[in-house]
Amino acid sequence: LSDRKYVVHRCVEIQDKHGIDVYEGDICNAKDGVFTGIVTYVPEHASFYLLCDKDSTFYPLGFEYQNLLEVLGNVIENPEMVSTTEVTNE
Repeated sequence: LSDRKYVVHRCVEIQDKHGIDVYEGDICNAKDGVFTGIVTYVPEHASFYLLCDKDSTFYPLGFEYQNLLEVLGNVIENPEMVSTTEVTNE
């Protein structure tokens, strides 16, 4: 099968405040709705970050933040929720 047929999103190994696993490409509310962002892997840091949709700031994701996130959807199933200019799936 063609590699372009599937999009693989890696698990971040944390859960949101409702106990839902967080994956790369998830669209999340952060800090009780202060901002929305996309879970993104940054290879230069070998870490997952939340890319803020307001100002394109990267916030590191770690266990200490899991109760501050709420998964709203993902970039594949909910592209209308993405307000950034472009989302790529590599």
